[in-house]
Parts: sequence; structure tokens; C-alpha cells
Amino acid sequence: MLTLSFVFFTLLSLSWFFAILTHRRLEETLPFSFFFIILSAYLLAVMGFLAYLAPLLFIASTSALSFILFVYVSRPADRSSIRASWFSVSVLLFLLLSLFVILYNRGRLFTLWDEFSHWGLVAKNTFYLDGFAIGERANTVFQDYPPAMVLLQYFFTSLDQTFFEAHVLQANAVFSITLLISMFSGLRMKWARPFFILVSMILVIWFYPSHFKQLYVDGMLAILFAYMMVRIVDPRPWDLFRWIEIASVGAVLTLTKASGFFLALLALCIVLLMFSKDKKIPFFVSLSVILSAKFSWSSIVSGLGKHFDVSAIRLSDILDFFLLKAPSYRYDTLRNFLSSLIFEPMVFFTKKLGFGGIGVSHLLFILILIFLIQRYIRSKNLIRISRFLGFFFILYAFSLLFMYMFTFSEYESVRLASFDRYLSTFVLAFALLFLYWVAALTAPFLDSLFTKLTSNKYILFPLIAVFLVASILLSNRILGFMNGWRSTISQRAPYAGIDFYQSVFEEGDTVYVIAQHTNGYPYWVVRYNLTPVKTQNGFGSWSLGEAYDASDAWHREITPEAWAKELAEEFTYVYLQEVDERFMDEFGSLFESKEKITRSTLYEVKVSGADVTLEAVVVLLDAKR
Repeated sequence: MLTLSFVFFTLLSLSWFFAILTHRRLEETLPFSFFFIILSAYLLAVMGFLAYLAPLLFIASTSALSFILFVYVSRPADRSSIRASWFSVSVLLFLLLSLFVILYNRGRLFTLWDEFSHWGLVAKNTFYLDGFAIGERANTVFQDYPPAMVLLQYFFTSLDQTFFEAHVLQANAVFSITLLISMFSGLRMKWARPFFILVSMILVIWFYPSHFKQLYVDGMLAILFAYMMVRIVDPRPWDLFRWIEIASVGAVLTLTKASGFFLALLALCIVLLMFSKDKKIPFFVSLSVILSAKFSWSSIVSGLGKHFDVSAIRLSDILDFFLLKAPSYRYDTLRNFLSSLIFEPMVFFTKKLGFGGIGVSHLLFILILIFLIQRYIRSKNLIRISRFLGFFFILYAFSLLFMYMFTFSEYESVRLASFDRYLSTFVLAFALLFLYWVAALTAPFLDSLFTKLTSNKYILFPLIAVFLVASILLSNRILGFMNGWRSTISQRAPYAGIDFYQSVFEEGDTVYVIAQHTNGYPYWVVRYNLTPVKTQNGFGSWSLGEAYDASDAWHREITPEAWAKELAEEFTYVYLQEVDERFMDEFGSLFESKEKITRSTLYEVKVSGADVTLEAVVVLLDAKR
């Protein structure tokens, strides 16, 4: 509770300060407060001072609030504008929806594969290290992934004594809500605003059904990209703050995921497309900010031998592909890609519109809508930008193809791992931009319609009655929905055995985790639970011995003797999450007793000369190692 109170105190104080400074409303400056916090955290982390984020933000927030109070007291003429900048329907919606997603995610635990292999793992490392989750100190695998969302999550956990997963999920959800609400702040509408905000949330859930309860950044990337484009096409006069905000969201986009750099540059190209004459200087300033974000992170990860871009793609590999000398799986990848991009959308139009469908299908659907209503659209920019984005969608899709063929593993490449999720990033952003234009065109009509409906008691009272009756009838389902977080506890329960041994570990300990004959999910969960204690780092290293069958892609062929030597040299413990009879028969000789080989048990590596023995660890309450 203390952490969330600090978070909202900081956000509201800074946003109110920026609102007064720029003569805007609070809901218009809320996103910039998020950008300000993320980029401030990034600069502090670069300098090695991320641990000071919370106290510095507290000082900034109290100073901002003090300034507001000083202006309010000393300038009576400005009091009405100060009050007006604070309260609005959008701010009320922000508070209510933020409360909703906070309650929805209270107590929720991570359950998705990638949350344990990266997104949750890097957040937990950042929390314990008070810095970037990179280098020898961290046990993260994908250390080149940009840190923007992780730094926001760090802010939401900055006052926690222990790592609280619910606060991490709440950070993403509240940030998404803020961007979607502020997206429509530039349009003159009253009653229609909640309607379009609700529709935008439905659109996000349509493409990413679990967006508000998980850590994948693809949906966030789409919302950020859409927000940047909306700020660019906003019909209001340009000013300095607008350019600062565009540069800031572009930098955050770049630091969210490698593809965000491409999206940020694309959004800036729209500026040249629409305002080629009078926006060149601020355009290049914004471009320099985005490039600074890109190259600063590139320089950080280059020291780790990693790549924050497509620089891992070699020209020789591309030439081999066209000369038919490439590995066969790359041609299989191309065939699967074309099938997903061309043939599956055809099937889409014979089925009903579903949630989380193929992204290109939804793009085609939106383009058809634009084609059908274009005669009623007065804005030439919509048609021009739609064509522009349609062209870049093709470019974006084929850049994904190159990434699959030349940077992904064979297993991920042929299966087009997460293809729909990656592709839908672009399409969701396009859909949100299209919704913004629909709102701009229909808001006056909808406001008038809502006013008539709410002023007619013969319509208003029955609507209220229907709403109340529906709420009562659906109360059990609503309560079940809000208590959905409880199911995540039961999902994690089978992997909680390692927590019993946390008091055993000391600095420098390393654990070898066994999840025999599994796809690796148990390994990643246990590895995450052990953080900051390190484990072996290798895909397939969790299942030992020969492959069980032709489909067993995740195994490590190693003899008991070789494994014993490795344990003696590199590890202090072995943890058995999942074992079977074959493992016990083949590697049981290394344990003190075959009868003591059981799942969810920790064993200490005992070395005596050339002999290695794995002894079960017994933990008592308050036991010391």
C-alpha cells in the first residue's frame, strides 16, 4: 500500500506541475510523467545510481506540489485555472480504471513462460541489483533486451522490502490505461470520451487478450506507437511541450524493444509527410533524442557481446539463401511465413471475428472499412497516412521474416514463434489510430445523442434499472473475474518447493536445476524463484541423457562422469524439480542413496578427492548453513 501511494503521489504531483507549466489539463500530462520517470531511471541506471530513484522522485514531487501551492496562494487570479487543470472526467476515469486494474492484479503471480525466462526475471534482477540486469551479477539470459518497461516496474516496486510480482503487473496495466485515456484528450467531447476509451481497451484485449495481466511488451509497444502517432496528427497548434513529448515517447519506444526504434522512426516520418516545410528543426532534435536512446543502449550491451538490433545478420547468410546454399529450415521458414501472411487471412474472412487472431487479417479488415467510408472522411491525412502505414506494414512484416530466418534458432524459426504477437503490434497501433479518427468525426454526434438520452427520464431510468439488474445477476461472475488472480497461486504451487531452501544459500552459490523430460517450463520457474541465486544457463540443460524420442528437443547428452566433474567444478547444489525412473537409473550413482532421490528436493554437492556425492539438504526452522 505504501509503494502504490508513493507511485500515485509522484505521478499526480508531477503531472499537475507539468499541466500548470504548459497550460494543459492533468490527463494530458500524465503520460509525460511516465516518460519522465522512465527516462530519469534510465539515466540514473547508466550512471549507476538507480537506487536513488525513489528519493529523488520524492524530492521532485514534493517540490512540484510546493510550487503549485505557492502559485495557488500567491496568485488568486490563477486559482480557477489551477483547479480546472486538476479535475476532469478523464482524470476521474484514470483513477477509477487504475483502481480497477490494481484490484484485478492484486496478489497475481507470473505464470507465462516468457515471464520466467525474461520479462519477470529481468524485473526481479533489477530489483535486487538496483541497476540494469546485465553482466556477471545478473542471471538474465537475454541481456540485450531494452529496459524501459523494467525501469517503470522498478519504480512501482521501489519501496517494497521484497519483490512483489503484483506491483510489476500493475505498473504495465496503469501505464496502458494512462496512454489510452490521454490519447483522446485533444478531442472536444464529453459523454463520448468514456465510450471511446472503453472501445480502445477492448481493441487492446482483442489483439492481446492477456495484456492487462501479463508482462509481454508487444501490446505496450503498439499503444506507445499509436500514442506517438496520435500526438503527431493532433489538430491543435504545435508547441514546445508537444515536441518534447514526441521525443520522449520516441525514446521510450526505442528502449522498450528493438523493433520500437523502427516504429519511432516511422512515426517521425509521418511528421515529414504532413509537415515537411515548417517542422524540420524540431524534427531533427526529436530524431537526435531517439538516436541517443538507441545508441546509448547499444553501447552498453555491445560490451557484453550482445546486439541491440539486426547487426547479428550477416550478408554472407543472405547471399547463401538466394544462392540456395542456406540451411533447409530457412526455406521452411519462408514457406510458413507466406502461408501465415497470405493464406491464413483468407480463411479469416470465412470465420467470425475472434480475439487474438492473425494480425494481418485485422489490418485487411480495417483497410476495407477505410475504403468503404473514405468518401465521408474529410481528412486527406487519414488516407495519406493509411497508405503510408500500409506500405510500412509490408516492410515491417518482411523485416520480421529476416529476423526469423537469420537471428532465431531453428526451432523458433520454423515455428514462427510468437509471429502473430509480433505482427499484431503494428496492426493494433493502426487500429487505435483509426479509432482516434472515428472519434474525431463522430464525437459531436455521440455527445448530442448521449445528452438527449440522459435528459429523457423515460430512457434514462430504464437504462439505470437494466444496469442495476444486470450487475446483480452477474455479480458472481464479476467477483470470479476479479478473483482470477487466485488461480495463479495454484499454478505456481508445484514449483514452490525451492522456496523452502532459500535460507540455505549464500553469496556465490550456484544451483543445477533438473526438470527431467519436460519442455523446460519447470526449469524456468524454479530458476526465476531462485533469483538472485544463479543456476546453469542453457536451453535443454535441465533434462540429462539421450533423447526420449524424436520430438525431444530439450535434452542434454552427458554421462554421469562428465556431469559429476562439471558439478564439482562449477556448482554447489543440485535441485531436482522433476525426475523419473530413467534419470534415477542413469544418474542415481551420484546420490548418497537412490531412495532419497525425489522431486522438489535440494542436494548439496560434496567433493572428496575424485568422488562427487549429492547429499539431501535438511532444513529446520531458523536453520543456519
